[in-house]
Amino acid sequence: MAQLRLHSGTIDAESLQRDREADQRDRDAEQAEASNSNRTVSSDDEECVTRELAATDRLEAFHDRAAAAQERTAAMRDRFASSLDRGASAADRTLSGVDRSESSEDREFAAESLEAAALGALTGAYLRGAGMRELERDLSRTRRAEQAFAVAFVDVDKLKEINDSEGHLAGDRLLCEVAAFSSITVGHRASAPSSAW
Repeated sequence: MAQLRLHSGTIDAESLQRDREADQRDRDAEQAEASNSNRTVSSDDEECVTRELAATDRLEAFHDRAAAAQERTAAMRDRFASSLDRGASAADRTLSGVDRSESSEDREFAAESLEAAALGALTGAYLRGAGMRELERDLSRTRRAEQAFAVAFVDVDKLKEINDSEGHLAGDRLLCEVAAFSSITVGHRASAPSSAW
């Protein structure tokens, strides 16, 4: 008598049914063999046909189980590929975050570099181009707020003579004092930083 063994995984109902039918045919053939001690040619033929049908059913069930195993293998491959895709996607998100962070740092550095390039190294006053942009921004701001605004131009007389007679260090000191003086507080608001032309 054949035993039905289930391996890990699921076997579809059709394969199980074929196995059961094959087992029943085997049992029927064995009972017929045991009950008929006086066999005739026709009963032998009938027993042989029953066994062949049982073997055919078992073979079909085997093929069904093999196909199911292939489908499970394909499903496992798909799950593995999906897992790899999710891992790659997570890595891409991490790299994207790093790129955004580096980009932010680059923008901050560029802003600092731009401001450093806009200010004179000696006086800390805006250079001409940057000073004009600041002046335009201040004018726009005061127009929107409908506030008063004043612009003062300061000319340092005889700077060349001071540089020639007392040296460039003395002329530089004078320029720094004028730049610091021009940043005084007027009323409630500090004046805009000075610009050098």
